[in-house]
Amino acid sequence: MNTNDTIFQGALAKLLDEIFDGPPGSEAFLLNPGDPGLLRQLDAINASAASMRPMPGKTTIASHVAHVSYGLSLLNRWSDGEVNPWASADWEASWKRSTVDEDQWQILRAGLLRQSEAWRKHAGQRTDWDGLSAAGALASAAHTAYHFGSIRQILAALDKSQNEEEKTAKVETMLPIEDQPKNTALQEREGYSKGSPQPSTAAAAAVEAIGPGALPAQKESRTSGEFTSSEIETLFALVSRAGGVDALIRWLQLHPDLTRTISSEPGKPTGFP
Repeated sequence: MNTNDTIFQGALAKLLDEIFDGPPGSEAFLLNPGDPGLLRQLDAINASAASMRPMPGKTTIASHVAHVSYGLSLLNRWSDGEVNPWASADWEASWKRSTVDEDQWQILRAGLLRQSEAWRKHAGQRTDWDGLSAAGALASAAHTAYHFGSIRQILAALDKSQNEEEKTAKVETMLPIEDQPKNTALQEREGYSKGSPQPSTAAAAAVEAIGPGALPAQKESRTSGEFTSSEIETLFALVSRAGGVDALIRWLQLHPDLTRTISSEPGKPTGFP
């Protein structure tokens, strides 16, 4: 093996080791120093996350892993003497595995580990590199790095989605816990969704400050700071009629002395233009 082949082989080995195992130290070409690399990153992901689509129609982490493993298997078949394994390659089939259980996920990761180790061994033992084989070998590092980046993007999207769900769950409902299912049904009936503005504590205080008779008398027991189901239904009706929480507060500020009553027709409070 000539000097150029030796240099090329060493560079290729560095790139492959870095993408699969992470940079060995401060020297890094594809990833940041300290990055765990693809294999350890996948070990930190469970089957449920590997099977989640970041959005409808998008691929899963499991699909990316199956695809990368399949591509490496073609390289290994070529290194073992098969003239052109790509001629009969079915790339579309490599994307069909989209969901996995824990056992399947472990098998899929083990398959990727096996293929990556075999390919790195082949690349390290090869003594003759021409333009075509060198380009194919470099492409294996680039191809794997591309899909590693895609996996990271999916993880970021899943994390963002989880954070948004947690924030939604923490939104103040202004209902006792036992009344929350009724409130949910009410919001759906009034056209509210998770993304719709919800009544704030300030809006609730403004409504209660309207004066005696504005809200129906309640017989339900409650602790300080809680609102009954009927009060919440009235509040949602007021917000809906006014066109939003902020609009309701502004309207109340403009009519501080107005005594208002609620009409008998549900969802149609009087006093709004």
